[in-house]
Amino acid sequence: MRNEYLVGFLILIEPVVLVSVLVDLRFGFDSFTWARAGVFILLAAVLSALRAGFVDAGIDLLFFGGVLTVSAGWLCSGSDPALSAELFTLVNLVHFGAILLYGVYAKSVRRIHWLFALTMAQYALGYALALGADRNPLHVRLGLLTLHLLAFAMAHFLRYYFRRITEIAEARQVMNRRLESLVAEARATGTARLESFSHDIRSPITGILGVHDLLASTKLDAEQASYLNILERSNRLLLEIVESILDPEAMAPARGRSSMQELLDDVLAPYGATARAKGVSLRHRVIGNPAFPPLTRADAARIIGNLVDNALKYTDSGSVSVSARKPVDFSGVDITVSDTGAGMSRERLEAVRTGAAGADERVAGSHGLGLAGVRRLVENAGGVMLVDSESGRGTRVTIRFPLPDGRR
Repeated sequence: MRNEYLVGFLILIEPVVLVSVLVDLRFGFDSFTWARAGVFILLAAVLSALRAGFVDAGIDLLFFGGVLTVSAGWLCSGSDPALSAELFTLVNLVHFGAILLYGVYAKSVRRIHWLFALTMAQYALGYALALGADRNPLHVRLGLLTLHLLAFAMAHFLRYYFRRITEIAEARQVMNRRLESLVAEARATGTARLESFSHDIRSPITGILGVHDLLASTKLDAEQASYLNILERSNRLLLEIVESILDPEAMAPARGRSSMQELLDDVLAPYGATARAKGVSLRHRVIGNPAFPPLTRADAARIIGNLVDNALKYTDSGSVSVSARKPVDFSGVDITVSDTGAGMSRERLEAVRTGAAGADERVAGSHGLGLAGVRRLVENAGGVMLVDSESGRGTRVTIRFPLPDGRR
């Protein structure tokens, strides 16, 4: 990055130097014109070296060559005291900048020492030739020496600073490569475990389905056949849910492959026995022909099943009802689970609506999605979850999925 900035600066400054030489062609040469022409040639050579990949050589040529060229121009101006005085400030600025910036680009500290020594030698030669002995008092000379010593110290600081920055950047790259390696290893390990778990959990489910098929081939009365039908639906739905968790990319949204009526029949079948044991009426209905929500069949079953499970936990008498309908004012689907159970206090209802509710201490050991998990799945699919409840009078949860017109 530093080299890119340097190349950009040189490309910017080279035409400026060329213009100054062309101006002298119009108004007359002086001894420093040749120095500027030399600087132009030097910059072209440095750019060529940098572009050819000779970075260290190009940088050394720039700083040492620049200092020598400018110093030579000033020394050659000794025959013109007025011009020599005018160039004095410019030459000092060039030397100060060269020493300072060399701390950023020098390959070694020794090169900074050589450049500083070259600058001091140039001044000694200039004063020996009486280029500034009479014009520059002692305090000016001491000030210039202090200025260049400051540049020398700052060059060392910049070299240390950029070296530390480079070391940190290199350490970060090593850490990033190590992190990428660890992530890759974790993914590989996780994939292997997931594949093993997938095989392990599918095997018993497949075994249950096989036993179901064997049992279905035997002689059963009507009640046994109805229970067996519930068992089949539950196991096939369980297999879908497991596959959606283990391989979500392979599970496409179920629109067109399943109706809301079929979904509700399959989801509520396993809860019938629980409802009857508690003396609770479990009902469901589909009003009209609502669109299927933008979910996989397994996710839709998990959401509705979780809401029905929650409703039954809090309902000891009365009813739990599930309905699916097309909203009146827009295209989509509303799925509502309502109960006549214990309901919620105002404080808990507000916590549920804002997503801040924790586990309910009145019910122990829930391992389902929970309302937070339901909300997450619904909102990820572009829907909303609405909750209404009153303590002692039941709860009503509606999941709503707006869909584009005509989408079924």
